Amino acid sequence: MESFNFEKVPEGESKHASRIEDALNDLDRYIRNFKHALALFDESEAELQTLDRTGSKGRKLWGWQFMAARDAALTVYHFRTTLHSAIAYVSKAPKLAKLIDTAGLTAAKNLFEERFPTIKGLRHAIAHEADNVFSEEALKSNAIGGNLMLGGNFHGDVFKYSNKGVEVSIAFNDPTLRELIYIKREVSKAFVAIAVPLPFWETGPR
Repeated sequence: MESFNFEKVPEGESKHASRIEDALNDLDRYIRNFKHALALFDESEAELQTLDRTGSKGRKLWGWQFMAARDAALTVYHFRTTLHSAIAYVSKAPKLAKLIDTAGLTAAKNLFEERFPTIKGLRHAIAHEADNVFSEEALKSNAIGGNLMLGGNFHGDVFKYSNKGVEVSIAFNDPTLRELIYIKREVSKAFVAIAVPLPFWETGPR
């Protein structure tokens, strides 16, 4: 768990620092959630290999896989929102910002956007799945080319929806987990001047 040395936080900006501290720990929590969702998917897949996928248990396990992928996609969106929230709180604390590597923080945000360019659209597609096919007009506006509607399809380990006429997706795998961990570490580096050093055995999400 990350924490700040509030003796180093400029006077009058402790509230903002506290919100940032909470956000950094929430980023770790979202990484753990993604990791757990991925474990559920992989364990279900291992069991599916020994079953008839069309049977009752096979359908249940596939349902768990779909739930895991859907939750993981939303978790990555929450990660993004929390990262943006931390940056917003930094902008509200000008004295604190002078102690923070704001360029490094911005670089971490930009890296996230580069790695997950369609996560906002994916979140919208999941949250409004029924709305997007509610009418013929909605279906045509959200389908790719006006006729190909994706709704939680898997292509290998890529989880796909369509939204506003384009494909929105996320790779649901270990490399994505590692990317989230890397981005979080880059975010943490930006606050090293006010952070309480972590012990060597607690340097990332578990």
